[in-house]
Amino acid sequence: VGAGVDVGGGVSVGEPEPLMFAAIDATVPFLPENKVRYAMGLGTPAQIVELVARGVDLFDCVLPTRVARNGTAFTSKGTFAIKGGACKTQFGPIEDGCTCFACRHFSRAYIRHLLNVNEILGLRLVSIHNTHFYLQLMRDIRAHLAAGTFSSFRRNFVANYVPTRLVLESRADPRSTRKPPRNIPKPLRQVDLHRGGETWIEPDPANPPDPTDPPNPPDPPDRTGSAPDDPIA
Repeated sequence: VGAGVDVGGGVSVGEPEPLMFAAIDATVPFLPENKVRYAMGLGTPAQIVELVARGVDLFDCVLPTRVARNGTAFTSKGTFAIKGGACKTQFGPIEDGCTCFACRHFSRAYIRHLLNVNEILGLRLVSIHNTHFYLQLMRDIRAHLAAGTFSSFRRNFVANYVPTRLVLESRADPRSTRKPPRNIPKPLRQVDLHRGGETWIEPDPANPPDPTDPPNPPDPPDRTGSAPDDPIA
């Protein structure tokens, strides 16, 4: 792609989202138009759509696979935890209409079972789905940019995509490496996709934890002498 400019390296490590957008707004207009604008480490689907609207061209992000390890799936309406009890009797795909391998061959109920018994195929299937979701999002963005309809696509996306609702942040400092409490029920050990770090998420009354699920496995001992960088790994 030729030479470009990184505009994300300083706004992708836990800053509040308004500050991130303010930094992008303060820099991108002054960059040469013939240089690729690269937002390193960003971002969520909603952030990507907003950053494209601000002139950013290129992204890289670990979220699709990182949150898959917690059983969190992306859909066109937001994210949800497949480990929740409601998925136990949901025999359709992760998202209706999705053409990824996971959605074509496996149900929510089966993937939920795999995740809750710590079968690695479960996180692989959610990773496949999430990666497919991101790739399709970028295809849609490129198609609407080429057709001159990105503004309407952006409005429709924002109207339908609901960010994960937060109740209480599990740490005061989003850059802290302190581990969260170990007794948080599994459906509450989610990832704050919009502010960085791990948070406590209010459980969905329609998707409660199943008391018959196996308990969380104990955390492995820390043999490094320091707190891990990724407490949800």
